[in-house]
Amino acid sequence: MLAIGFVVLVAEKEALLTSIGRLIVEETSLARADVVVVLGEGPRAAAEAATIVKSGYAPRVVLFAAPRDSDDEVLTKLGIEGARPHEIAVRVLRASGVASERIAVLPRSPDGTNAAVHAVVRYARSQGIARLIVVTNRSHTRRTARLLRREFTDAGAVAVRAAPQDPFHPESWWRDRRSARELVMEGLRWLNSFGLRDFWWAVSAAAVYNATARAASWEITRQSSRMETGLTR
Repeated sequence: MLAIGFVVLVAEKEALLTSIGRLIVEETSLARADVVVVLGEGPRAAAEAATIVKSGYAPRVVLFAAPRDSDDEVLTKLGIEGARPHEIAVRVLRASGVASERIAVLPRSPDGTNAAVHAVVRYARSQGIARLIVVTNRSHTRRTARLLRREFTDAGAVAVRAAPQDPFHPESWWRDRRSARELVMEGLRWLNSFGLRDFWWAVSAAAVYNATARAASWEITRQSSRMETGLTR
């Protein structure tokens, strides 16, 4: 029985591995939406968003400004002007025929998919957005869709897409070291998102809350001290 099982496993290896790869991938059929949100990396995600807008599925594109990092500081010290990732994305959108007034750049880039989903939900609610198309990395598509559908419960409210040039392919991920590593990492991200309930985002949010609370407490103490000094005088 073990020998037969081994032979069947070898024979069906590719089908099994492909099924594993497809566990993290979703490609939703496109329908009319209020906005396209770019969460994917690189110019290819912006190009796909432009294609969606030009095809008439959505009137505008939303993306996040990339935060500055140590590489930007090195370039600045050397006097080298380097375009940040969101600036390149905007150039791609404009070069692809998307008018500037149809492009919105939100000021803060979230750290990871979970934080990005929280930011997208806040923006959508503030703008009255009910239906959206999200362009993200192919290996993030199913998790992103599931996270967003917790908030947008109407059928068809959330569609997720990846750029055709995305390097992750569920039919051949095991043949590429980078793709295999990405599948393992995405498994850990699923654990964080749905098993640990986004532990790292919760820790970050708690840190921000505590820092804000400390600052507020310090300000109240300072104001009280001023009042007491005034009364003493």
